[in-house]
Amino acid sequence: MTTSEIELVRLYTDDRDDGTHDLFLEDDEIQSIVDGVTNDLHAASNKIWLMKAARVHEWYTTSLDGGYLSREQVFEHCLKMAEYHKQYASNALISVSMENTYDADAESLSYEY
Repeated sequence: MTTSEIELVRLYTDDRDDGTHDLFLEDDEIQSIVDGVTNDLHAASNKIWLMKAARVHEWYTTSLDGGYLSREQVFEHCLKMAEYHKQYASNALISVSMENTYDADAESLSYEY
C-alpha cells in the first residue's frame, strides 16, 4: 500500500491526528486492515468506521461552547459511514444491526445484536 492510499483511507474515514480525535489509527493499523480485505479501500473504510463505532461507546455525552455532542449521534454517524463504504466495497461485508437502549436510572447504555 502506498502512502497516498493510506491518506485516501484517512480521508474516507475522517482519520486525522490533529489532537481532537480519540479514534486515530497508525499507518500500520490501516495497512493491516487493508491487507485483511484484499486491498479494497472501501471495505477497509467500512471496517474502520465499525471500529470507530465500537470505540465511541466509551465516550460521554457533553456540551461544548453552547453546543451539544451526543455519543449516540457520533455512534449513528459511524454506522452510517460504514454502510456508505459497504455499498462500494467489492468484498461481501457483514452488516451490523443493533438496537441500543439507555437506562437513565442505571446511567448505562446497552446494546442488543
